[in-house]
Amino acid sequence: MDDLGAAMSGLTRLAYIQPDIIKVDLSFLRNSISHSGFQQLLMAISFVSQRLGAELLFEGIEEEEELMAAMKMGGRLLQGWLFSKAMPEFQQPDAYEEYLRSILEDYSRFRVAELTQSYHQRDEVVRHFSEALDLISLNDLSTVNRELFQVLEHAPRQAMRVALYDFLGNQVSALFRRTGQGWEPGEDSFSNISWRTFFQQTLASYRVSRQTIFYSEPYQGEGTPLIRSSIVLDSNFVLIAEMNWTE
Repeated sequence: MDDLGAAMSGLTRLAYIQPDIIKVDLSFLRNSISHSGFQQLLMAISFVSQRLGAELLFEGIEEEEELMAAMKMGGRLLQGWLFSKAMPEFQQPDAYEEYLRSILEDYSRFRVAELTQSYHQRDEVVRHFSEALDLISLNDLSTVNRELFQVLEHAPRQAMRVALYDFLGNQVSALFRRTGQGWEPGEDSFSNISWRTFFQQTLASYRVSRQTIFYSEPYQGEGTPLIRSSIVLDSNFVLIAEMNWTE
């Protein structure tokens, strides 16, 4: 399937054709380097291609930055003048082997280091907050808002919105929002999030491996990269914090 992203009908064709190879439009990749909206859409296309068993082909690779971006998005097939300009004869299959080996080794080291740092940062940010949450008495929910408000002074600076839910997905505290003056409880409009995939993944991870802290993948919210962090407090309650991941 050629030039996915070049027209609005692309996703419809993708659903009908279910191709083996998806060729991403050149402008789509280049826009993703500097535009978060294109980047998020390209990540979604990468996810869909994996579900379909299709390989992503990126065209027009002229700079190493574009090569790195394509590989980060799961590109398996790459073409462009970075490797060679058009020539009248085919070149030997191993003509760029040494160059690409060096590029791939550097990229792999960079990505592993980047992910390792991100995971350490994420865990360190949440760990101290998780310890402070032990101060909340979950046996008496009539005091949970007051106690949660006191604990929020230990919340990481990245945290923007925080609320407590039971294992049925019912919101049992106010939704606290960070403002310029500190934390403020929202209106008492309690909700149920049992249908949310992130909530379901949190409970499943806890029940299978007793994992008490769970993170979502980064997503775009209000023009800012965000993640959700869930902290299981005991076998009945989970706190969910929405966090600014540019911090």
